[in-house]
Amino acid sequence: MLAAQTTSPFNWPVLIISLCAVISILLACHLTGELADLEVDRLSATLERNRFSGGSQILVKELLSPHQVQRVAYLAIVIAVILGLTLQFAFDRGPLTIPLGVIAIFCAWFYSKPPLRLVERGLGEIMIAFCYGWLSITVAYYLQTGEFSAQANLMAIPIGLSCFNIILINEFPDYPADLQTGKRNLVVRFGKAFARKLYLLANIISWIIFYQLHSEGHLPQFATLFYLPFFIMSLKASYLLNSSQDKDPEKLEQTCGSTIIVNLGTTLTLMLSLIN
Repeated sequence: MLAAQTTSPFNWPVLIISLCAVISILLACHLTGELADLEVDRLSATLERNRFSGGSQILVKELLSPHQVQRVAYLAIVIAVILGLTLQFAFDRGPLTIPLGVIAIFCAWFYSKPPLRLVERGLGEIMIAFCYGWLSITVAYYLQTGEFSAQANLMAIPIGLSCFNIILINEFPDYPADLQTGKRNLVVRFGKAFARKLYLLANIISWIIFYQLHSEGHLPQFATLFYLPFFIMSLKASYLLNSSQDKDPEKLEQTCGSTIIVNLGTTLTLMLSLIN
């Protein structure tokens, strides 16, 4: 949407192809996660699991076999590679198209998969913020314009941080299973007390970025008003978490759900701000 304001004509085929590439990469990421986290998800289902944690349970419930999931994951990567090469050579999207695509595939594949398995090294949450925030948004802009945008970079921050918080809060109900299986994500590595402060810090930075966007005229009044309920929701979630009310499974599940809604509301607010 930002690129549509700065370049003409807008390239719809590039948007559709790149969206399909992103979906393929995400599919591969989720499926490799199901395979690598099978032991954790099986254990989580018997401990503190709620609707937002413990994976999809497709392997735990034997809805699909590991072999089927693995084949689809490889197929998704192949599709993503073909689409990336199409963007580069059929549409001439710029010299960074393939390197940026390689970064996306690398992060998605090794988020859960050994030997790197970033998710258990305290790096998975950072990769999520990077990939769902800066990478997807600024690359979308780059594919349309052939350059990067300071405004896109700024807008990517609250979206990335809200995705970071989704992963972080979902690690709370998974904590007992992650701890027993040695999955050393940020919550296991540094403890829940630290994770609560980190969740609040991510929200505070997002609020500051929204204020900056508003003060610089990038966020019109109606978009600011649209964001208000999501700001209140993130404020409430931060208070609940930092007052240790997450020890109540029902309130923790509500906070997990609220964090997802805040992410969606953050993204929609920034989209609204770009409507002329």
